[in-house]
Amino acid sequence: MPSSDELPAPSAIDALLRFLAERPDFDLLDVALTDPESIPAWPGLDIELLRAGQRLLRLVPDHDLDRAIALLRAGARSAIELADMPLPRFAERYGHALGDDRPLIERVHGRARAIRTHVHLLYVASRQSAEPHLPRALSTRRS
Repeated sequence: MPSSDELPAPSAIDALLRFLAERPDFDLLDVALTDPESIPAWPGLDIELLRAGQRLLRLVPDHDLDRAIALLRAGARSAIELADMPLPRFAERYGHALGDDRPLIERVHGRARAIRTHVHLLYVASRQSAEPHLPRALSTRRS
């Protein structure tokens, strides 16, 4: 279990849930939370918690908000964080948030690992495309 200082304050999660309940037109799954204009002002809304909620919502099967919130309450923040721990540790730390359902725990952890791999590959691709030798290496013209 995370220490109490690692867990979000219940009032912060309550504010997040009130925000989502009273803003049915706000699509947490697809909104670009990197754009401050896309986030309406709301009393007590923690933007970083909202972003973590979005990441977890994208992670859980069927984009189940209740499961995402349960993981958020347990201290989870991102797929990368969850993928960095071995499955037994993930199950011990977050299994209760997923109803101690072993197939679901394995599925969420596997999805987290897949997302982490995808992010790493995107990073490597972006770095490699910025390398000065790449355009020449891709050239079909031989000198």
